[in-house]
Amino acid sequence: MKTRKILLILIAGLAFFSSCKEKSDIDALPPATQVGANTFGCLKNGQVYKCSGLLDTSDIFNLQPEGCCFYYDRENVVLLARINNPLANLSIRFPKPRGIGTITEGIRYSGQDADTDYDSKIVITRFDNNIISGTFQMKITWDDGSTSTITDGRFDMRHEKDNNK
Repeated sequence: MKTRKILLILIAGLAFFSSCKEKSDIDALPPATQVGANTFGCLKNGQVYKCSGLLDTSDIFNLQPEGCCFYYDRENVVLLARINNPLANLSIRFPKPRGIGTITEGIRYSGQDADTDYDSKIVITRFDNNIISGTFQMKITWDDGSTSTITDGRFDMRHEKDNNK
């Protein structure tokens, strides 16, 4: 009987501490704002990926360690994030929104050989010509069949041309 009580206490303690870790990972992400703060963050397979500051794309040999930016054309928006720790370049392409709302189709994780899955979703909370903000989640299937899951994604970026004000 004593062994069962001890085992139950250990299981409850383990569940408590693992839930605390998940909460602290989410807390480590930048806040979900809508002011053009030049922030980007997400959990990729449970690991925190985040950056802040404007990524300067004018230099093709850009050695800047970290930052984010977005650009758009008539059809698409591309979010770019260079993350220092862990080292990663993330690029997400999706159809250009007409305003705030949810996008579930046409989302692509750019760069390496990957395809996004049906679970991908981007929620735009602000979009004008100078600022794009929102949240996202993605399921990525790699060419080798493995998958990655991105959750709790958030971005708040001011367009590069508007950062010189």
